Amino acid sequence: MLHEATVEAEGLEDLERELEEMAGNVDDSKVLDAMEQGADQLVNDIRALPRPRSMLGGGHTHMLDSVGTQREKNAIDVGWGKYYGKMVENGHKSRKGRWVAAQPHMSTTWEKNKDRYYKTMLDALSLNSEE
Repeated sequence: MLHEATVEAEGLEDLERELEEMAGNVDDSKVLDAMEQGADQLVNDIRALPRPRSMLGGGHTHMLDSVGTQREKNAIDVGWGKYYGKMVENGHKSRKGRWVAAQPHMSTTWEKNKDRYYKTMLDALSLNSEE
């Protein structure tokens, strides 16, 4: 089960509308397939981020290794397999009431590479006009 969080990935909804308009007669499942390819690329990039060394020892899955995709009826969800992923991404209040600063990794990876993800999705639909 993925633990979802809202990450501001500006332009994703616009891209989805644009893809649907461009695809016209393309089956909805093909649009989802294309979106899933872009999402999988995002997940791979997040999983490749450097990880701090843990003092917990072996046998523990790092939060970044738990990031994955889940296909729903009309959407592709990207989230963490660890419940605290969204707290690390967005920041949170500690048990002592202090604010723990955000350490964004999903939104920053998206912003850095979104053009590549867009290209992957457009290529999957054979709609990339730059060829």
